[in-house]
Amino acid sequence: MPSRLHDRRNPNIQWFDPPVALENGRARSSPWFFDPEEGRSLEPELWSVELGLALDRVASSRVGRAIVDCVRRRTTIYATHGGAYTDPDPFVDQAGVEIPNARLEAAMRDATTIGADALIGIDLIEPAVAQSGAEVWAPYLALLHELVHAVNITWGNYRVRAMFAPTEANRVGAPSPEEEMALLIDNIHRSERGLWIRRRYDSAGPLLRPGTIPRNRSMGIDVTRSEARVVSRCERRVPILAARLAALDRRTCPYNPFRDRGGGASAWP
Repeated sequence: MPSRLHDRRNPNIQWFDPPVALENGRARSSPWFFDPEEGRSLEPELWSVELGLALDRVASSRVGRAIVDCVRRRTTIYATHGGAYTDPDPFVDQAGVEIPNARLEAAMRDATTIGADALIGIDLIEPAVAQSGAEVWAPYLALLHELVHAVNITWGNYRVRAMFAPTEANRVGAPSPEEEMALLIDNIHRSERGLWIRRRYDSAGPLLRPGTIPRNRSMGIDVTRSEARVVSRCERRVPILAARLAALDRRTCPYNPFRDRGGGASAWP
């Protein structure tokens, strides 16, 4: 029987040791720790250790610590093989029982209104990618991105179903308000760490060099409009996170619309 472990900074974040995976809504022990084509492996006994290290890496930044601290309700992290995802958690306890569609819909409804529990799936054995000495992608960066979604779910600010029209999605570089917010906060975190800046949610096209402040011209998208929408929404729906991010000074975090553009969309040019 897997043991339940909790993050020491925020006990709302939990996982299982040995790891548990979700498959078609069912929990089972995860054997997904060897890729014969790439030769990558991770012993099940080490998965919990690797996850703890990834959470430590996230929380070692000021942006990441704010995100970890703001997870408001139970958020369970499961093992995956390839990719990452976050959803409202419809399970009363550990996943693995049949869930009626009504409960699934109730969890989604709560995630958009009063807040719901969250679940995250994360692959910890995907190799990190670096360019010119700075990270482009790593498992802890994916975990931070998913934790932004978990914050939104647990605060009732989840907007993954409110898809942008194609023209607007292309303009802001994200398919939905949910991914728009995660992309922006991801880039604030990357700015703090001196990492490559993402232009789009899907990572299409070239990245911006470390130290670059995103602008409309450099990003090729309507940055100002996107920043205004995200900051205003976060100030209204997750005010604690907005305040924590706005408090980060320019030396700590050069790119920070919450600091530079806070106060609601009406304050923006």
